[in-house]
Amino acid sequence: MFEEPLLERWLAPVLAPSHAMVAARAMQEPGLGLEILLIAASVTVAFGGWGVARALYKDAKSTVPERVKAALPNLHRWMYNKYYVDELYQTVVLKPAYLVARAWSAFDSVVVDGLVNGVAAVGRFVCNVDGAIDTYLVDGAVNLFANQAAAHRQVHAPHPDRPHPALPLRGARRSATRRRNQLPPR
Repeated sequence: MFEEPLLERWLAPVLAPSHAMVAARAMQEPGLGLEILLIAASVTVAFGGWGVARALYKDAKSTVPERVKAALPNLHRWMYNKYYVDELYQTVVLKPAYLVARAWSAFDSVVVDGLVNGVAAVGRFVCNVDGAIDTYLVDGAVNLFANQAAAHRQVHAPHPDRPHPALPLRGARRSATRRRNQLPPR
């Protein structure tokens, strides 16, 4: 009725051995009863240990812990220090990890950050050069030509009562005559 999914069909050659392994393992595994028995046994041992520890150490009434400590001082120290697991972990795992972390931190600070800061310095330098070119060359040339044009305009500017030299004389007279013949506003 339903077709097998496309991804499952595509992965079938790869997954076939694992399906066979799962089926074979299911045949060999013990039943659920054994799992429940093991769970119950471990919980019973845990509660039993809690009960014994409570009886021995509650209100410090029992003398058994002191007698065990006196009889087996090395075993007591070993167990009191939790089998020195923390010290072993500190020496074997944490110290080398800290050394590697410090080395990578130094590499990051010197090499990676150095490259990033170097690229930033080059970028700032290029921007400063570009800004100087724009300010002093381009804007300077534009301002020079604008100032020269303004000076030329002031020197050669016509008087307001005289016609502009570029306009034909006849047109200038005509516009001046028109202005004179206009009626004043009411």
